[in-house]
Amino acid sequence: ILEPIGQVFVRPDEPYGNALKIPNEDAQSLVFDASTLFERDKFSGFDRIEGGTRANLGFRYSGDLGGGWSTHAIFGQSYHLAGRNPYASPDLVSVGAFSGLQTSRSDYVGQVGIRTPRGFNFIAGARFDQADFAPRRADLTTTYSNPLVTLSGRYSYIGAQPDYGFERDRQEATVTGSAKVAEYWRVFAAGTYDFEGRRLTSRTIGFTYDDE
Repeated sequence: ILEPIGQVFVRPDEPYGNALKIPNEDAQSLVFDASTLFERDKFSGFDRIEGGTRANLGFRYSGDLGGGWSTHAIFGQSYHLAGRNPYASPDLVSVGAFSGLQTSRSDYVGQVGIRTPRGFNFIAGARFDQADFAPRRADLTTTYSNPLVTLSGRYSYIGAQPDYGFERDRQEATVTGSAKVAEYWRVFAAGTYDFEGRRLTSRTIGFTYDDE
């Protein structure tokens, strides 16, 4: 199935979007990629919201190969048509800088993936500069899941974002996992390693209770 997709969102400008004094605590982790291409609001939280008129254009593909195998793909671009571009409006943490959305024509984003019948999934995604198609970000992800265990590994290449506090290109690896230990309980752990800085940039461990 191949779906051409075109969206137009007509909205007023983001309230207070040009005021540096407005704090941004929960929308700092902005990542523009294929998974957010067709989202109505691409910010990750509520302190910043998308305003202005924007069009998202692209296609989505899904294929059933039989025997539990399937594929999917997304590719497209976003266009700021009118009003104030919220991703070009500064805030205290420069969240929109080098996001790929700060220009009238966004960077190109794409993703391809394959799902297997044995619980393994593979996804490759990338963002390319809208002017010269140079790679700005790339992610390779593999996951495995069964009723008891879920594992995920991701390698990311992220181009330099000087105005966002990163002067050099980055390469990171993230590993996450969770295991069911009782009917409603799971334990989980995650960690991210920065190859350029040669350090562990984040680590998490905890448990969840889920009784539907």
